[in-house]
Amino acid sequence: MSSKNIQLDKVLDEAMALPLEQQEMLIQILQRRIVEKRRDEIAKDAAFSLAEFRSGKLKIKSATEAISELREFLRSDRAEVSDPLRTHQEENE
Repeated sequence: MSSKNIQLDKVLDEAMALPLEQQEMLIQILQRRIVEKRRDEIAKDAAFSLAEFRSGKLKIKSATEAISELREFLRSDRAEVSDPLRTHQEENE
């Protein structure tokens, strides 16, 4: 068992030793912190995307164009995943 798993088990044991009311408080605190962390990640991603857009690395597309490109990407990605031997053979030719 890794040290992270041991630490997690220890934390869980400690949490379970708390009175029920404090366990509920701990859950609420963790949920709020997780939401805050996700918001921070979204904000960082948005800032990065805006910087990319402002620098000209991204171009404006309609929703229809973006969806069409995404579908095309997913189709090509599935083709590679569904037949890895074919892709490998093509690379060796």
